[in-house]
Amino acid sequence: MRTQPITLTAHARFRMDQRGVSTDSIELALRHGDAFPCGKGDRCFFISHKCVKRHRDLHQHKGIAVILTRDGEVKTVYRNRDLRPRDLFRQWDLSSARVHPAPKHGRRGIVLN
Repeated sequence: MRTQPITLTAHARFRMDQRGVSTDSIELALRHGDAFPCGKGDRCFFISHKCVKRHRDLHQHKGIAVILTRDGEVKTVYRNRDLRPRDLFRQWDLSSARVHPAPKHGRRGIVLN
């Protein structure tokens, strides 16, 4: 269970106001949401259908996603009722992206057109 206070970035505060997401929803997502990595050391906490089945009182918060930085700051929040957690980051259309050959250090880069 999370004991440290929630720190919000200016962007997260703006998105909370814009999207109507409360601090209670953020706390519940961090406490009961499904957690998975979402790049650059960040973690995503998502109140999925499974979370609602485990905790019936989360029904009104279903679909809340909270992106937490590795430093523990809330980077952004949004509500996504239609998608499963694995689909959260399929926002970009990568069909026109080119994959570059691996450089000497072994990583491949993607360039969006």
